[in-house]
Amino acid sequence: MYRIPSTDDKKRDRSLSMSLSSSSYVSPQRRQPKKKPMLDRRSTLLDLSTSQSPRFPFDAAAAAAVDNDYPETPEYFRQQRNKRIPTVPRVSPLHAKAMPSSSSSAPSPLFKAADQQSFLQSRVHSLTQALIKSNQHHKRTQEHLTWALEEHAMVQLEKQQLQAQLSRVMALQHGKELDRAPPPMPSFDENDDSDVDMMQDIQGDDRATEQSVGMIQSTAALAQHLRQDNDALKAAFSSHVMEMQRAMTQMTISLHQAQARNTLLAHSDADVAALRATCASLHADRKRLHNTIQELRGNIRVYCRVRPVLKLQHGACAAIRVESDTRVVVTQHSPNGSTVSQDTVFDVDKVFDQHHSQHDVFTEVQPLITSALDGYNVCVLAYGQTGSGKTHTMLGSLESDVDRGLSPRVFGQVFAQCHDNQSDIEMHLSVLEVYNEKVMDLVHPSPVPLDVRVDKKLGVTVPHRTWVAVSSVDECMLVMEKALRHRAVASNDLNATSSRSHWYFYY
Repeated sequence: MYRIPSTDDKKRDRSLSMSLSSSSYVSPQRRQPKKKPMLDRRSTLLDLSTSQSPRFPFDAAAAAAVDNDYPETPEYFRQQRNKRIPTVPRVSPLHAKAMPSSSSSAPSPLFKAADQQSFLQSRVHSLTQALIKSNQHHKRTQEHLTWALEEHAMVQLEKQQLQAQLSRVMALQHGKELDRAPPPMPSFDENDDSDVDMMQDIQGDDRATEQSVGMIQSTAALAQHLRQDNDALKAAFSSHVMEMQRAMTQMTISLHQAQARNTLLAHSDADVAALRATCASLHADRKRLHNTIQELRGNIRVYCRVRPVLKLQHGACAAIRVESDTRVVVTQHSPNGSTVSQDTVFDVDKVFDQHHSQHDVFTEVQPLITSALDGYNVCVLAYGQTGSGKTHTMLGSLESDVDRGLSPRVFGQVFAQCHDNQSDIEMHLSVLEVYNEKVMDLVHPSPVPLDVRVDKKLGVTVPHRTWVAVSSVDECMLVMEKALRHRAVASNDLNATSSRSHWYFYY
């Protein structure tokens, strides 16, 4: 049976609900909002730096780099991380290159050792600065994470308090603490100001609770993002530290190698300079001694070469007899060859008999080539009557290496000595012919003969003659063959192509 509540019952229930609500709820307008304890980042930074010595000391510039206002959004941290990470220098280790060698003894460095050492020191300094900045950033991230965790703990505590308060309010509203039976619903009078205020307080508390729950969720998401960013920063920091350590190790090794190479190069340069001075002194001594020997052997030397008997002359009496290396005897026979009229003895510097080869003659003349390269004027003259073998001794056969004369062998010796001495020379050839008291140019023949002049400095010269620049033995042979084609020759009893002129070869 349902009892209609009286006016006294309504007043009693209203006073009970008001007392319960006043004991459980506090109006947002009446209560003072709690201030969340915030960390002072600068004081925390200073306390940490003073309580525990950091790995890298903070200076004034590093302290000024710390922001005054700490942002509370994860997007800001992602932007800052993306800005900071590319600024960390990625230094690849220096690798040894193949260095072009300026000399055969030791390779020359890519650049000067002083510049290379300063470059390596600057790179080590820049890597050290980057490592300090990375440590500072890591410490700031740790501080931010600590602040976020403290904020999260405080929000969780406040959430628990609000949930407990909400549970008590709900228990009091449903009457679970007083009676298991459903309590009578309190009447609500729109005209009563206390009922309106209570309803507004309840709605305000609900909105505050929803805002607190949303703030808790956003704070939890922020903490999760901060943890992820912290893990990523730790991994990037570790990789950068390892890379920097490897780069610094490699640079230190390269620096030591460069210093050692610089020391070796300094010693080698001094040794090379000393060897060059010694070589120059020995070369001067060799030049002086060589030419002294040549002067002792005689500035003018006379060699005699005896031509073998030809096939046409077999059975005739020999007119020349070789007695020693320096003496020949010329015997004059009567026309019928029966009696000997007179013997004439000739003493010379060297006698080449019928058995001596072209190489033997060149070996005797070879020291004069060294004198010519030392700067002395040298002349080799072949003199004799027609058919005595002058052309064979001076030119020989250009097609055969064994029968080549003095001129082709001189060319090869000159270029060989210049190559051994690593000398840079310019060689020019000129070929002249004197025929019927006329001087002709055999390189570029012309019907007009050349004039002979006497110069005060140069002596007897032939102006307007052709000089041909040559750089190898083959080019010299080509010039010689061209000159031989223009030479005046004729046949005689002893030679079908006997020369009819005097032939001069200058180089």
